[in-house]
Amino acid sequence: MECIENMVKNIYECCNIPFRLSIESLGVYETLEYDDSDQIVSKSIKFNGTECCLKTKAAFGSTLNLLAYSLENKLKDILIHKESIVTSLLEGKNIEKDIISAVWPALLDKFYLIDIYIESKLYDAYLYIKELYHDSDIEVILINDKLLLIAEVKEIYEHIIGIKDALLNNFTSRYYISYCQIENYEALKKSFEECEYKLMLANKYKVSESVINEKKLILEGIIDSVSEEKKEKIYHLFNEGFSKLDNEMIRTIEVFFRCGLNLSDAAKALYIHRNTLIYRLDKIEKYTAYDIRNFNTAVLFKVVFFIWKEKNNIIFENSLKR
Repeated sequence: MECIENMVKNIYECCNIPFRLSIESLGVYETLEYDDSDQIVSKSIKFNGTECCLKTKAAFGSTLNLLAYSLENKLKDILIHKESIVTSLLEGKNIEKDIISAVWPALLDKFYLIDIYIESKLYDAYLYIKELYHDSDIEVILINDKLLLIAEVKEIYEHIIGIKDALLNNFTSRYYISYCQIENYEALKKSFEECEYKLMLANKYKVSESVINEKKLILEGIIDSVSEEKKEKIYHLFNEGFSKLDNEMIRTIEVFFRCGLNLSDAAKALYIHRNTLIYRLDKIEKYTAYDIRNFNTAVLFKVVFFIWKEKNNIIFENSLKR
């Protein structure tokens, strides 16, 4: 690694003490004038979980601890924790490719980022999920109140469903899971910001789906780009009719949309007869002037519905648990 070679060279130029540094999995680095045939003294160093061995000539034995201290100060910028790598990358800091290669080579190629929002008991959720993956290569990280997973896996959706079930069965708080595939570590910051934006949209518009990828919440993103002034006009224009919707009708709307406007599937999901669903949809049309069985009308309705829910801070908890 070039960064370690330069570090060894710089320390030698400062102190003129010949030495050899062996770093677990990263190789052996020697200065000029170091000779293994001379009488040697050594010292073992463990830094951030990485075993290192420092050797120098016996004639310089009295300086060994000072030399080790100097190396430890330099190595802290190279042999860093995975959490520190993620934190630095998310802050837009540059990390040498050699360091990534040494500490976390999986980031050099494609990997998945999973970003989890949970309304409460974040640390408990972190501990629970970390325990789920303690014997795997998936890293579970808590940074600045952000629960993240870095995964180099083929079947990401299996893991997403596993995490969703874990949150559903062990926590009562509202949650969302946003995920995406990333080309390499250089794209982590941008991809994280996109995941965070999706989580913001999900929270803001109280969407019913708990799992979100980069292809979802397109409509919510478009709605979010509408000015607050226009949203306010839309809200006041439709609020009188929409305010007549009770919890049962709101649930019916959410489920009907989630079932792709399919009457049979929605009736089954709601545990009601198909005729009962039709009666409710007729009632919704009466109050809002929108027949959401019609696709074109349903699209317009959904825009107004999102804005109305945002203004009234309506959360459809039951649908989030599915």
